[in-house]
Amino acid sequence: MAKVNLSELVEAYDGQGDEFGYYLDTATGEVLLLEDSLLGEVEDNLAALLDPTVSDLQIEELIDTQGFMVSFSPEELRRIARAYDETLTKVRPPDSREDYRIMEDFVRTIDDGQIKDDIIYAMSGRGAFRRFKDKLYSVDLLGAYFDFREKALFDFAREWCEYRGLEYEGALETGKQDDGRQVVQVSQMSNAQVASAEQAELETWYQQYRDKIGAFGLFFKAMEFDQATIAPKEGLPYTNRMMSTFQDDYFSYATDPAHIAKIEALFAATEDATLKRELSLRLRGLNQIAKLPKELYLDYQNAVVESQQCWEAAKAANDYAAFKPHLLGLIEKKKACLTYFDTAGSDYDFLLDEYEMGMTAQAYDAFFARIKEHLAPLIARIRQSGVVIDDAALHQDYDLAGQKAFTKVIKAALQFDPARAYLAESVHPFCTFYSGKDVRMTTKYEADNVTSSAMSVAHEYGHALYGLQVNPDYENTTLADDIGSAMHESQSRLIENHIGRSKAFWVSLYPKLQELFPGQLAGVDLDGFITMLNRSKPGLIRIEADELTYPLHILIRYEIEREIFDGQVDLDQLDLLWADKYEQYLGVRPATHSEGIMQDVHWSCAYYGYFPTYALGSAFAAQFYHAMRRDIDVDAALLEGRFEEIAAWLAEHVHTYGARYSFDEVLVKATGESFNPDYYIDYLVDKYTKLYQLD
Repeated sequence: MAKVNLSELVEAYDGQGDEFGYYLDTATGEVLLLEDSLLGEVEDNLAALLDPTVSDLQIEELIDTQGFMVSFSPEELRRIARAYDETLTKVRPPDSREDYRIMEDFVRTIDDGQIKDDIIYAMSGRGAFRRFKDKLYSVDLLGAYFDFREKALFDFAREWCEYRGLEYEGALETGKQDDGRQVVQVSQMSNAQVASAEQAELETWYQQYRDKIGAFGLFFKAMEFDQATIAPKEGLPYTNRMMSTFQDDYFSYATDPAHIAKIEALFAATEDATLKRELSLRLRGLNQIAKLPKELYLDYQNAVVESQQCWEAAKAANDYAAFKPHLLGLIEKKKACLTYFDTAGSDYDFLLDEYEMGMTAQAYDAFFARIKEHLAPLIARIRQSGVVIDDAALHQDYDLAGQKAFTKVIKAALQFDPARAYLAESVHPFCTFYSGKDVRMTTKYEADNVTSSAMSVAHEYGHALYGLQVNPDYENTTLADDIGSAMHESQSRLIENHIGRSKAFWVSLYPKLQELFPGQLAGVDLDGFITMLNRSKPGLIRIEADELTYPLHILIRYEIEREIFDGQVDLDQLDLLWADKYEQYLGVRPATHSEGIMQDVHWSCAYYGYFPTYALGSAFAAQFYHAMRRDIDVDAALLEGRFEEIAAWLAEHVHTYGARYSFDEVLVKATGESFNPDYYIDYLVDKYTKLYQLD
């Protein structure tokens, strides 16, 4: 009788799926991975497959006719059929009770009483398995548990074989004690050699897993970009259905417990700090969505797509009544998802941390308190000063063809590389990343605002440049994909504001803008244009806001989101709450929903917790820019058309790290100190005090 390889059997325990499983052929000792549908078809055609008078050609015709088992030859199908009929046994892993017993046995080995009590507490109630592993990770015992569990599974496999009278071998070999009883002994390979081989195997598997997840991601990004830019609207329902099918496949593959277990095992085994960081970010995301029932996950994803598409049409028609059910429904679905997550603080803290790790409502409250303390009074002083900057010249009728021609000028100044970047149009500007050498961004054009598209191109190119300059070794890893939103916004806000609104940037560009629009700008000199470009005036539209009032636009959204997820607001009155807060903080009130609650795409996409990162990122930008000016002559680089010097500084001090380090670690590396909001506040106070001559 052939011997069963115990290592293969143990691997099979953690590799079972919803639609496939591992089977042991007791005649050959082989462990086979087979789809349930395949075995069903083998059973349906068993007589033909076992009949020696049925030729290989007839078997191939059967395959062609039914379209099943196309990856198997007739000989392989016959072998599977014979095993199915006589020697095939389903490999059934330990059930949840046995897994729980292994957990309990491991806890008994822990000497530290407090840690033991904490882990026992974590094992109680719903979500015990996940909380157990999270707690072990926090006290650096996860690797020890995986070693303990592996030994227990080998014992389980050995006992399973002995019960069925099967001989076994593998990484663990059989032997005899003096009493003749069969036992397991260590193979001739050393523990270090075994561990190294297993780790290498895990790393090879993980690369394949990562590539497949990347392929799913590329598909979703491509379809979303297409839908937001050029896709015919009539085709969206069909496209949505097809995307839903891929979401189903993605969820099943990404969150397969066997896959997550392998990632956790690799995390425990590796001593490579960079890989460990990459794996921790991967597990951070997987361990959240894996807790959701697939039906809820798919329903939520479909709701997001439908909400976003409804928002686009409703905003154009100023039809909040059409969008409102989608918005409120999406909020409720997000809340339903949150019930499955282990939120250490409030639900809103959990959402904030998703977009910038380590940030909480308490941290944002302190940050926004500084904004209200120092910037709100400055805005009031400007209003009371009576100084008015008339920027009407920038809000005349500017034909879109001329604006699009000027976009080429802006792109040239930023050294936009068409071989690696692409610009399209959409209702709301955004940037997405296909790879480290392929970024897609969009802008929008306003007929009565000649600088709107220029500023949005600068903003989105800040995002694009970040993606293009991440360490190429991080391609298709979480170190490139999971950069915090505040860090990303720091780069878009830096290019848009510190660079894009500076006089040095416009010295060579403004004459070209005047050439395109001589009638509108003939009487406006460069200094006058720069003054208009930087004027401060409370308005309704966030993406058109000046630097000084911008953080108050974010504060409004932050406060509303916090109230939504703390359950302190009547969702039916969100549009009125929005209008009231604009009147409270900026002294303006939206006349339409399109310039009010429907102006941003974020809530239609369920990006709850994202908005605060715009203000935090603006503060990061000021600190980065201060350090950049200390190291290089930024104005000279802009005046002489050497934007590559600015890009190179950002690459070296910020972009190359990707998500390898936390935002504060990157700030320390780039600027020499931890996050300090004083740079942001001082920058704005100094700039607008001078601009409005308040000294």
